[in-house]
Amino acid sequence: EPRFADASCPAHKADYVLEEPNVLLLDRAAYSWNSGEESEPMDVLKIDEALHLKLTGKPYARNKRVQPWQMPLDKDPKNEVLLKFTFDSEIEYEGAHLALEYPEFSTVTFNGEAVPMNVDGHYVDDAIVTVPLPKIQKGENKLTVNLRYSNADSVEAYYILGDFGVDVHGYYATVTALPEKLHFEDVTRRKLGFYGGNIKYSFKINGGGKKTIEISKYRGAVIKVFVDGEEKGYIDFPPHRLCLGELSEGEHTVDLVLYSNRMNTFGQLHKIDEHPSWPGPDSWRTKGRMWTDEYQLSRFGILSAPRILTEK
Repeated sequence: EPRFADASCPAHKADYVLEEPNVLLLDRAAYSWNSGEESEPMDVLKIDEALHLKLTGKPYARNKRVQPWQMPLDKDPKNEVLLKFTFDSEIEYEGAHLALEYPEFSTVTFNGEAVPMNVDGHYVDDAIVTVPLPKIQKGENKLTVNLRYSNADSVEAYYILGDFGVDVHGYYATVTALPEKLHFEDVTRRKLGFYGGNIKYSFKINGGGKKTIEISKYRGAVIKVFVDGEEKGYIDFPPHRLCLGELSEGEHTVDLVLYSNRMNTFGQLHKIDEHPSWPGPDSWRTKGRMWTDEYQLSRFGILSAPRILTEK
C-alpha cells in the first residue's frame, strides 16, 4: 500500500463535453383515434394499450405479449392515431433533431410547420431514426404526429436531440441552455435529466511526482482516465484509485470519461420500485401505486471531487 505525502482536490467543477446530443424525452401526449375525440394527455404506453384494446377488443396479456418487431409489418396500416405533444423552452434553439420510429407511417408538424421525413441518422438504435426539426421557440412548443397504426406497430416515446439543457422537475421537463461547467454532483440536476451518453470532465492539476487519482463516489459504469491526452486506465472498483505514474513539474490536463447507461432515456421512468426483480416488458407498464406520472430519474455523474494523491 503506497504512502502519500499530500492529497488535494484540485477542482470542484470541471469543463465538460457530451459525447452525443442531449435529449428531451416526449412520453406524454393527448391523442385521438381515427379523427375521434381528443384525450387528456397520458403516457404513450397507456395510449398504446388503449389502441390495442380498440383493435383487438382485448387488453394486453401480461408477460405474454409478442414484441412488435417479431410480427410481420403491416405495409399499409388503415387506422390513424394523432399524437399531440407540448413542451416549454426557456430559449430559442436552431438545429434540433426529432428521433422517432416508423417514419414511413408518420406525418409530423412542429409548431404548425410540416417536418419532412428526411432521415439523416440514427439515435442509439437502427430502428430510431433522426430528422431535422424547425427552430425550437421560446415558450410553448407543439409537436404533432399522425401515425398510421396497426397491431404490428406500437406507440412509444419520441425524442428531441440537440445541444441544449433539459431541466426536469417532477412531472415537468423544460428546454434550457446547457450549464457552462459541471459540478461534481448528480448531473440530472444540472440540465441533463434524460441524457444517456458518456461525459468527459476536464480540469487542471499542478506539480510533479508520482500521482494517484481517487474518486470516492460516482454513478455510472466506469471512468476512463487520461492525463495530457494519454490513457492511464480505469476507475471501477474500490478503493476507486488509479496510479497516474510519474508526472513532470508544471500543469497537466486530466480528462475523466464517465461511461453511462440508458436508464434515464429508455428506462422505467414512472415505476416506483427502484430495484425491480425482473425488468421485463411489463415493468414499463405498471399500475396503481407502482405507477407515478413524475419522472423517477437515476443518479448519474461523478458525485465527489477527484483527489490527487502524491506518493512520498
